[in-house]
Amino acid sequence: MATNTLPAGSDKTARSEGLTPTDIATAIIAPLASLKLTVFLLVTAIAVVFIATLQQASMDMWSVKNMHYDNWFVKISFQDLLIERWFPDYQNIPGDFRMPSGKLIIYALIVNLVAAHVLRFRIKAKGIKLGLGVV
Repeated sequence: MATNTLPAGSDKTARSEGLTPTDIATAIIAPLASLKLTVFLLVTAIAVVFIATLQQASMDMWSVKNMHYDNWFVKISFQDLLIERWFPDYQNIPGDFRMPSGKLIIYALIVNLVAAHVLRFRIKAKGIKLGLGVV
């Protein structure tokens, strides 16, 4: 027979009382483990490699490496993107822009990877299998 009351064992109010620490941690970690963030960081890494390659036409390889991997952000002048051999008529372009460096992208990818592992992977091994797997 159908009734309009909930059985005594099912408490939907228990969930609405408050958030557990696990729920709070998941809410914090979930944006860091996003696949969209991973794709954005990988595309940005490709752009950094491309721009650093273009800058090597006018700068030393080691100075470009130091600029892109020793700082958190890099100032790129528009002139560095217009190589003289490709664009001989456009050699006095003023201005610059800032972009994340390779160092920032690498650290962000590490945080993204760790957050994804913490959020999605569960340890299933027990006992000796867990001990052997850790070693």
